[in-house]
Amino acid sequence: MHGWAYLLALESSNFDSYVIEISILILLLNGALLIGSAIFLSQYQTAALAALMLLTPYLDKAFQPQLTFVNKPLNIFIATFSIAICTFGFIYEYLSLELIIYTLTISALAEEWFFRVYFQSKVITFTLNFTNKKLGVLTGIVLTSIFFSGLHAIAQNNMLMMALIFFPSMIYGYIYYKTRDFLLITNIHFISNILLYLLKPN
Repeated sequence: MHGWAYLLALESSNFDSYVIEISILILLLNGALLIGSAIFLSQYQTAALAALMLLTPYLDKAFQPQLTFVNKPLNIFIATFSIAICTFGFIYEYLSLELIIYTLTISALAEEWFFRVYFQSKVITFTLNFTNKKLGVLTGIVLTSIFFSGLHAIAQNNMLMMALIFFPSMIYGYIYYKTRDFLLITNIHFISNILLYLLKPN
């Protein structure tokens, strides 16, 4: 009986090790694909990055998105505020329809799907194998934010962007970890970018 229990424990340990190794490879693959697209596919950069961010998580058979919709009043408020701001910006020609659609579908939705729902969750799960929960969560959010801001800096050929985007990314990461509300974090990301476009000097 003890022998069978030992073998089962050993097999379980080997399986866990295998899952960890596969997870590392998938994360590295995703990172390489995104960085490669940012550097080399300049003509189709936007479409390539959006497609990769939306689809590559499904290469991971263990991908199980943790999604909730618990902040309905806040979501409605932010969505209403976003519509009002976008309408104002569009009417007075501060914002184009193309910019609004791009900001929503790629800058907000696709980025949050990949970086928060998939990548951050995966990194946190991985780091929890080696440390306590608080440090593991913090490490996951920080590493994701470094990757997130670094990719933006590479794509825009501006290393200053890394410093400017890192801290908002930390906030997005924390909000998603605490709520698991994909719609909420997409809304927050969207309106943050829209306000940035409106407030930055021409």
